Amino acid sequence: MCMSSWRTPMLAQRFVTTLSLLLSGLAMAQDVAPTPAPSFRPKEAPKVKGDKPASNERVVTVEPQRLDLGEIATGEKGTGTVTLTNGGDAPMILTKCKTSCGCTTANCPEGQTIEPGGSVEVSISLDGGQVARTLTKTVTFLIENHPPVQMQVSAKSIAFVNCDPQRLDPDLHPDGLVTISCTDGKPFKIESMYPPVVTEFSAEAKTSHEVRIDWEAYREAGYRQRRIVFRTDHPKGASVSTTLAMSAVKPVAKGDASAKPAPSLPASERLDQLLKDSVVLADAALRQSRTDTILKMIADAEIKPNALDSSYQTPLMKACRWGNEQVVFALLDAGDQLDKTDRMGRNPLMFAVRREPGVKVAKIEIVRALLDAGADPKQKDQIGNTPLCWAAGFGDLPTVKELIQAGAGVEVVGGMIGFTPLIWAAGFNEDPKVVQYLLSLDADMEAKDVLQGATPLMHAARTNMHDNVALLIKSGANLKSTDNEGNNALLMAAKNAGADAKMIGILVDAGCDLSVKDKNGMDALGSARKRTDLRAEDVVAALEQAYEAAGLPTAAP
Repeated sequence: MCMSSWRTPMLAQRFVTTLSLLLSGLAMAQDVAPTPAPSFRPKEAPKVKGDKPASNERVVTVEPQRLDLGEIATGEKGTGTVTLTNGGDAPMILTKCKTSCGCTTANCPEGQTIEPGGSVEVSISLDGGQVARTLTKTVTFLIENHPPVQMQVSAKSIAFVNCDPQRLDPDLHPDGLVTISCTDGKPFKIESMYPPVVTEFSAEAKTSHEVRIDWEAYREAGYRQRRIVFRTDHPKGASVSTTLAMSAVKPVAKGDASAKPAPSLPASERLDQLLKDSVVLADAALRQSRTDTILKMIADAEIKPNALDSSYQTPLMKACRWGNEQVVFALLDAGDQLDKTDRMGRNPLMFAVRREPGVKVAKIEIVRALLDAGADPKQKDQIGNTPLCWAAGFGDLPTVKELIQAGAGVEVVGGMIGFTPLIWAAGFNEDPKVVQYLLSLDADMEAKDVLQGATPLMHAARTNMHDNVALLIKSGANLKSTDNEGNNALLMAAKNAGADAKMIGILVDAGCDLSVKDKNGMDALGSARKRTDLRAEDVVAALEQAYEAAGLPTAAP
């Protein structure tokens, strides 16, 4: 659908009518499934394959429960050992060891039987990454027919060799001066630089080196790489890098004969090859057990950093989506462009900031790496959403904070639908801490979207976000506010299948006006009686009770 068609009155009206069904997957394209509305029916316990039912008794223990690897140099790995012990009276089978990210690996003896009273050791390694920071990851041990056992592995990544500034901007640093220094006082030499803008370095081992980048030479050479990597002979800092601002890269004009295009292939072969590159990467990154294979493919140029699939998504977008840190770092080093966008206008940062259904990987380190590499936290997609909008609705609190600290705007408004980050958080994020944080930054509680004129409270009521509604009410949200159709928060909840009887109770107890009618003359009870979902009966009963208590008529017209 072309963008201009969204602005026609007929389509806008249809979109408003079906908003409750569409927003949970808005702009996710075909690659993200919408989150199902929560059900009031009790869920059955998950079934386990096999003859024996799963036991809820936790008889396997892990020591230590938190493995502290101490300090790790950036670019190096720290390794430790944990012990799994069978405290039960029957043999246990260790089926798998799952890590929370690609930077953590476990030497897992899959399929090994642990006899009663017996134990098995598992070696766990953690990569220090490219940026100095505190690392905390999770390892989950899956035991056949028993609950999983989790532990944490942590380390402090230390940069023994630093590059200053970490982000080099020709406008702010016209002299192109970069200082590379060590923190341990051990003299070292710079061996090389990539891209090779400077090829000759001091032969003297020193604790600090100065390198000057000639901006004109860099642009004239046609380099598109925005990360400059220096290789050193320092035993604890083999490489260090700095990121270039976009202004450092010479823009390529359409029809520019000096631009070096990728080798051309017939259209069918090109599409097949690009699809293959991205599909292989996405599959392997999701599994994360093939990270080493992917890294080799990147190094061997079998995966092209800026290849596009049919959705115009690059390998970096795929790696950000599935949360594979090592692959993200490798692609950044290989020159994957941070400003590339897919058909929906989403850049890699937008894929990194949101949680992916079925993927429990914490992606905060990827977000930090992208921001450090120069990703724009204010860039908008075709709907007008920024990375903060995506994070507020579908991400976590650490990611939201990181984006705010990077300069993301709290009151940004999506041009097409008019959603603010607070509207996204209130209506779609189950963690009330995100809403609380945005409120602490004075986010506008009464902001209304473009499509419906609905406030954050109305969106939270519609999607059954109990905690978010309670928090907004406690913070002073206006219960009398109505949308373009005359709905207040109670009417919004009564009409939508996502809201349950508990939501009705929260709004009624807070003082929401039961007598308000929409532009069609329907009140909350009349609207609820038109519902056919499984929650409708309980919602109607809750409203009838509230109407009776308020002295309002309950008889159907």
